[in-house]
Amino acid sequence: MKLFIHTDPIRFEVGYEWGYGPCSEIVDMIFSFWGKNQELLFAYRELDRDKDEHKDEISEDLIEAFHADILYDEDGKMEKKIYEILVSSSYVTDPKITMEQLLTKFRTADLKNVDSSTKQQIKEALYKSYTIYELMDEPSETQSFINERIKSENSLWLSHYNKPDHLKRILWYKLSSREEVVKAIEINFWFSCMLVDQGAPLEEYNYFLTYTEEHGDIGEHDGMVLYIKTKKLIEFMDLVVPKLESTFGKIDIII
Repeated sequence: MKLFIHTDPIRFEVGYEWGYGPCSEIVDMIFSFWGKNQELLFAYRELDRDKDEHKDEISEDLIEAFHADILYDEDGKMEKKIYEILVSSSYVTDPKITMEQLLTKFRTADLKNVDSSTKQQIKEALYKSYTIYELMDEPSETQSFINERIKSENSLWLSHYNKPDHLKRILWYKLSSREEVVKAIEINFWFSCMLVDQGAPLEEYNYFLTYTEEHGDIGEHDGMVLYIKTKKLIEFMDLVVPKLESTFGKIDIII
């Protein structure tokens, strides 16, 4: 593990040792930053699906996947939806055709033979069903978990990455236990969170953490990275770094 103090934000290179998904090491890492009388707030970002610059590309990939019958549809709801779109279009010439027959016909024919209007309706239906942009798109369990813990909502952008043009709002929800942190990481493995003093404005956070994955060229880092934004560098070096080393062993610190 390497800790780059001279970068902005601070960069903590982890690697792939912890794998993907929630694990005790990631939770321990977060808890190393958690000081007395501080709150841990995770960010859930809501985006405007219709303003996503990749919408057309995503929609095209989805219709191609449905056409190839490789799109997950366990209960068959999506097939029924596409069948209804096809039946109400000029694509159907036989009024007695069954759903199975029509979907087989659709999947064995060239997509280019589908008129643009029908194809667009199918793409819109798939895009809405298979993309998650807002909390309402999540499973009910996830919605309840976050809604019950919301501390604040705003459009405050703290990440060092560029702010998405289609950002709608950010829900900041408060966590109080290891089990809750695990659940939050299950919701979004590439998470952002902050440690902020109780009652303080969010802008006055102690630490803002962003966990992500990066692929470097030969000789460069390849794996997980934790980015750390803080105005309390001395406190970080005196209090947080010793906790990290106590948990994970000696860390190569580059100043």
